[in-house]
Amino acid sequence: MCPRFHVDKVRCRLVNSYAGDQGLADDVCGLYQHPNEIKQLKNGDVALLKGERWHGNEGGGLHHRSPALAPPSNHLLPTLDFMS
Repeated sequence: MCPRFHVDKVRCRLVNSYAGDQGLADDVCGLYQHPNEIKQLKNGDVALLKGERWHGNEGGGLHHRSPALAPPSNHLLPTLDFMS
């Protein structure tokens, strides 16, 4: 679980949110002016996240984070990374 905004050093990551949301911010720095600017994956959503190693996307990977969960919440987020 990654509570801070970050970019993955992969070409692409497939994410499937089964339990718990995933926060996404598509700006350059991962900084936002208002919390409503953060997009959310809801339970059952599937997303492809472009990473830093996507050809021509160096420095432009999608900033994302895992949200804080209040106990006894669970977080199940299977991922699949695309190989180079």
